[in-house]
Amino acid sequence: MTLQNWNSKDWKVDFPDIYFAGEIKNAPVIMKIGHVTEYILRDIIPDAMKALQNGGELSSLDLCLALVDYMAGYFVGKVAGEKAYVDFMRRYFPPKYHPFLQSIYGQLRCGLLHNLVFYNPNYKGERIKYTISGVAHNHLEEIEEDHVIFSIPIFIEDTRRAYIMYSYDIVMKTIDNPELIENFNHRYNKLDGMSSIMLKTPD
Repeated sequence: MTLQNWNSKDWKVDFPDIYFAGEIKNAPVIMKIGHVTEYILRDIIPDAMKALQNGGELSSLDLCLALVDYMAGYFVGKVAGEKAYVDFMRRYFPPKYHPFLQSIYGQLRCGLLHNLVFYNPNYKGERIKYTISGVAHNHLEEIEEDHVIFSIPIFIEDTRRAYIMYSYDIVMKTIDNPELIENFNHRYNKLDGMSSIMLKTPD
């Protein structure tokens, strides 16, 4: 893990019971964040873990890189680009990521999602030689031959943790974060909430 002292008990939310009937775009933000939380923690993160456990390292990594895009969209209230992606990671991912944020976006996110390789041909910044691992216990550390290890299981955990911290800021720190809440609502309400989550149906 990249944050050894992080304790999930420090990020528990607590709020009164809520009843709402009506269009989802008019629902209180607490209900909307609940829908997104279920989607991320019940569907997306477990799917990434299942893919990793069954030998789908690239599928798992792609899903989590896309998940950061998804969260960054709520963070800025619109479709996320490079700045939103990097700014979200800078705020909610451990400091160990900070020297790598541009290349995570340019090489990994854009390279993998658009080009299926770690080198995005349009990326202009410093190119880092990543070694992607589905089992490594170290992460974002230099290994032999100037390669940097990128651990998928640690990235999954850090992505999950980032969402917990972000949602805590919205639910428990509403007075301190009016812009975050406004951005979240704006993004959630696109297409009357239909572009926010997908519902799984039994096979």
